[in-house]
Amino acid sequence: MKLSQLLFALVLVSFTVGCGEGDDEYGTPIDIKMCNGEIMLGSDRIDEQLLNIEDIPLDIRNYVASELAGFGLVSGSTYQNQANETFYLIQLNNNGQLLFDESHLFVCAEGDYQTGEDDDIPYDQLPQKIKDYLEENYPGIGLDEAEFEDGEYELELDNGVELCFDQLGNFIGNC
Repeated sequence: MKLSQLLFALVLVSFTVGCGEGDDEYGTPIDIKMCNGEIMLGSDRIDEQLLNIEDIPLDIRNYVASELAGFGLVSGSTYQNQANETFYLIQLNNNGQLLFDESHLFVCAEGDYQTGEDDDIPYDQLPQKIKDYLEENYPGIGLDEAEFEDGEYELELDNGVELCFDQLGNFIGNC
């Protein structure tokens, strides 16, 4: 009888651990400070300037690559608030946003940050540089799969060709 109770307890514990809260078909949520009104409305931003990926400060790009591996940079902007404080607002390929202060320190995030099985990046969320490369070098060939892993975009085209790009969207070579 004690053996059956022990087996029941082990099954119950393994079931509970395997179905942890927050896990779903999209993966496990990343522990990240979410914004609560820190990101200003566009109309309240002073002197907002759009940034190309390569113009986003290296500290910020490195933060994204190390702390949010699997998410790629799409674009960025810099702006000031009424107190003349400068902020960097970064758009990621999951439609999320990251806010950094003028010292390039992370402030908060908006969006859905999960890792796991569904890491495929839709074509429209790839950096423009990658889309331009595909249109110029592979016209009419569709995208089968795109992922961002270890600081690189890895794409597989419908014809089976696999291409790698750095986080700025520069072509590296065949994967």
